[in-house]
Order: sequence, then C-alpha cells, then structure tokens
Amino acid sequence: MKTLISTELKAILILFFIFSINLFSKNTIKVNSFEGYSKIKKGDAADMRWDFSNAKGVRIDDIVKRFSPVDSFYFAPRRTTNYKFYIYNSDNDTIILTWQIEVVNNQTTQAPTKGPSSTRPIELKQFDTKSDFFAGLDSKGEWDKLNNTKILQSSYDQTQGKLKIRSAFLDENGNFLSGLNSTNHLNLNIDCQSGHHALKIINFKQSVLSETSCNVALMLDNSAPSTGNEASLMYLKNAVQKMNPSSKLQFSYFNQNLNLIDTLQKTEKIISDFKKIEIPPASGLCGLWKSAFLSIYEMSRSSKKEPGACIIVAFSAENSSIVYKAEDVVEISKKSGIPVYIIGVGSAINTNELRQVASASGGRFYHLFNENLKDIEGIVTEIIYSQNFYYEIESQIDSDLICELNKLELGFESESKIIKDYYLFAKNLHLFYSPHQAIASFSANSSNIDHDYFDNIKLLSQILQDNPDLTLEVIGHSSIEGSSEENIEIASLRSGSIFNMLIQYGVKPEQIKVRSEGANSPIYFFRNIPWQEFYNRRAEIRWLEAKSFPFEIIAEQAPSEDLAQKIVEKWEKRGANAYYERFGFDETMSYRVKLWGYKSATEADKSAKMLAKKFKANLKVE
Repeated sequence: MKTLISTELKAILILFFIFSINLFSKNTIKVNSFEGYSKIKKGDAADMRWDFSNAKGVRIDDIVKRFSPVDSFYFAPRRTTNYKFYIYNSDNDTIILTWQIEVVNNQTTQAPTKGPSSTRPIELKQFDTKSDFFAGLDSKGEWDKLNNTKILQSSYDQTQGKLKIRSAFLDENGNFLSGLNSTNHLNLNIDCQSGHHALKIINFKQSVLSETSCNVALMLDNSAPSTGNEASLMYLKNAVQKMNPSSKLQFSYFNQNLNLIDTLQKTEKIISDFKKIEIPPASGLCGLWKSAFLSIYEMSRSSKKEPGACIIVAFSAENSSIVYKAEDVVEISKKSGIPVYIIGVGSAINTNELRQVASASGGRFYHLFNENLKDIEGIVTEIIYSQNFYYEIESQIDSDLICELNKLELGFESESKIIKDYYLFAKNLHLFYSPHQAIASFSANSSNIDHDYFDNIKLLSQILQDNPDLTLEVIGHSSIEGSSEENIEIASLRSGSIFNMLIQYGVKPEQIKVRSEGANSPIYFFRNIPWQEFYNRRAEIRWLEAKSFPFEIIAEQAPSEDLAQKIVEKWEKRGANAYYERFGFDETMSYRVKLWGYKSATEADKSAKMLAKKFKANLKVE
C-alpha cells in the first residue's frame, strides 16, 4: 500500500507541475490522461493508456517503435518495473514521465478436480478449402488423391543405422489421407557429397493418436526486427483453438530476455486467457538460443512423457544469448524428446542456422516472407495435428553413405503424378559460430544501459565471478552518430559502461578488456529501418578462453557480399572455418572474410604463416 500511495502522490505532483507550466504557454505539452501506475498479478499484462495534447509523439525507454500522443500498449513484465515515457513536440519541448507496473505473485490455487480425469480425442473433420498445410482428415484416403507430401520429423540411430521419419500425405485441401498401406509408388532418397542413394523402405505404418495429449510450447520473437509480431500473435491464437482440449500449452515471447506468460497447462483451462494476451511493441536484441533452451527446460520439467513440440516464430538472427549456444538447444531437445519447429520470417534471420537446428532436433524449418504471415496459422496447425496423425517410415542405411549434411527426398511417382518433399538432415550437430553476441544496445549518442539488459549483465557477472580464470573482451560499436572520432568515442563509452556495471556487480577488473570499433563494424551498413541502426549501436562480448576459439585471422577483403560469400566457400574448401562480416569506414562499406577456430594467439599466428605461405595470401591475426 505504501508503494501505491507514494506512486500516486508522485504522479499527482508531476501532473500538477505540468499543468502549472501549461498555464503559461499554450504550445507546451498538456497531459490529459496518464495514470502512471498499474498493479498486476504475475503472468498478466498491464494496459497502459495515455492522452497528450500539443505533442508530436511518445517514446518509451529504448523501444524502437514510436507512439502517438493518444495511444496505448500492453506489457507483461516478470517483476516490478518502471518505464520512462518521453513526450515531445516540434517546439523542442520534452517532458519525462514514469509509469510503474507493480507485479505481485499470484497466491491463488485451483480447487482439485473431482472424479477421474479424461482425455478427449481430437475431432478432425474433412477440410473443403485448398490448403498447402495439414488442415483436416480424409478417413478414406487414396493415393490418387495425393497432392502434397510432408516430412515433419526425423531421427537417425547411428549405432543401428536406422533412419525414421514422420510424414503426412495430404490432398489438395490439406486433408490427411488416412488408411494408406501400399508403398509401391513411394521412394526415399538421400543426396550428399558422396552422391545420390536410393533407400529401401523397410517399415511403413500409420499412427493415429487422437486420444493422446500433446504438449506445445509456443515462442514468439519480440526483438526489434519483429514488425509482424502483433499479426503473428493473432494467427497463433487461431491455431491453438484446434488443439486437443486435454493437451497442454505453454506460451512465451522473447527478445534478449524470455517472458514466460503461461507455463504448461491444459489448453481447455487457459484458452480464454490466451485470447486476451497482448505483447509490448517489438524492441531489444534476440536471445533466441537462451530463450529456446529455457522454454524447453521448463516444458520438460512440467510435462510427463506425452508427445510434445516447441514452435518458434523468429524474425531476427540470434545475437544475444551470451552463454547459450545452438548446440545447447539441440542437446536439451533430444534429451527431453521435444523437437524444435522454427518458422523464420523475413530477411533478418539466419536461414541456414535455423534450418540445421530444427532438423538436428528432429523438427522442421519453415521460411516465410512478411507478406505471408497468415501462413503461420496453417503451419502451427500442421505441427499440432502431426503430433497425433502421421505415417512412420523406417529405412536401414549404412552410416558410410551419410555425409555431415544430407538432403532427404520423399517422393511419390505414378503415371499421372510426381510429388516430392525435401528435408535437410544432419548426421552430426555442426559447430555453429555466431560472430555477434551483444550484451546491450543503446539509444543514439548515448552510453546509458537500459534496464532491460540488466539480467544479461548480471548473468555474465555471475559467470565471471564463479570462474575467476575466465576473461572476456567488451567491444563498443556505434552507428554513424558523428565524425569518425565521435563514433569511436561513443562506442568506447558504451564498452566502458558495460565494464563499470560488471565491476559494480563484483567482477575483477583484470577479467575484462575493452575496446572500441566505432562505426567500422556495423551489422547493417545500409540502414533503411530504425531497428538496423539500433542493432549497430551495441556492445558485444568476446570470450578470451581456449574452448571458445577467440582468435581469428583476417584473410581477405571484398567489395560485395556475393564475392565475400565466394571467398568464404573458397577457404572452407581449403579446410578452414570461415565467415564474412560487413566492415565500414567513412561511409564506405566492404566485407572482411575471417578464419576462426584458434584457441590462442600463438596457434592463430602459426596457422596464418602456414596458410600465407601455402596460398600466397596476406593474413593478419586478430
């Protein structure tokens, strides 16, 4: 109650001050409505609404989106949080207000259910509209009706040499063709560097688990590039209506932090609450792997041995998981038996990495363009249905025929039609290298750290304190925020801010090195969208320990992205790990190709000398 009274009193004083100023100037900003305080239960969302006169716009902390003078948005923080509102007009008049959302623990408990529990079967009906996705059921399926083949899950047992895939055979309306038995026209092939190999199908059976509960964890990317997240949420809400009422649902949204809104609960209990969920405007970095790991961990901890799936809608490439890697996600996915399905939207994602993680976990990757967001509903519905209705195909395959990366081809061929589906299949989990691991991003010409990044910095400080032998480098970056000297200076202040906060949390100064890149290493050189500038204004970390392979060799420089990719492929054929990054200087952009995977400066220097002599190249260790 004390917090509530003090907050209300503070808001009244602020409003009184503002109204007093308004008496002297009709062009100053006028506050018509601004409560400044919300009290919610943990897991609920606060409805923040405001009304300002003589204002041009509203900005909230470091959220990229700009709001109107009369506007609103929902936010569901995990803990009590203060949000700064910057209200501005064209006369250079700006006022700053604070809105506090107080989060209290929900102590209420649900009464136990009387009587035996029951599981209601999924009631799939025949769908009568054309669809590219699993949308209904044809209980009298025939091969003549086949229009689409889908590989939806895969697993490979290297010790026994057994490959198992789950597939769906659909008609033109997306109906699952039930009752198929003959495999005379089916073929399964694998393509890789060793060639094209036809696989023998040794087992083909249909599974209908309509009375089996299925657990689903839905994750929605809410980082700065996620411009379509509001529409995506609507399509997710539509899809979950089709879940078995006895199945369980978990929902979260994420940027550099994971916001777990609903833990795993029966769909019939939370479906009405899920319809009301709103998420804040897109902002922040993308801690995809950290969020996926924590979400799967929470799901596996809460569930039994029912079928399950983790479905991620991603708009951005991973750039802020800090200590979590793609390998961690695949490992916990396989251990818990929860495959990961990833719906990658737009051009800011890393399709190759997302595709490999999905397939390595046993799931599937889907790629959509922003104009096709409506397909999210169909894809999620397909994934949900395929947990209970599928055909299992088994093949025996010699491990010598399988390469590191393989393309599976499931085809149906008859005199009248040829239908195929392709699926990327990895023999072993590849080592994914993420060159950008940001600890924070900043407002223009600012080195102030937003509170949204405190959790990441605290986590980093705890790791450094628990491991006093670890060291890292904090690298400050800027967008074009002034002259070259000014860009270097603001980037240096940003890395310094991270350094100071880590020291405040108890990290030893000798564990941290800092440097400034200025505007020379942008993630996005052509900054057509505000969030691209936002991503450039960042502080990154680089671990200086042997197992993280911190040392790199600058191999070549290219004027175009296409040429840089060709150079990367050239070095990979030579046996090196390579990637390229954008590099800018004085508004001129080029691409640097780097070789990575060196545990020490000595190892990198020795390798650079050997490669320089062998390939007559000018190499530099970084």
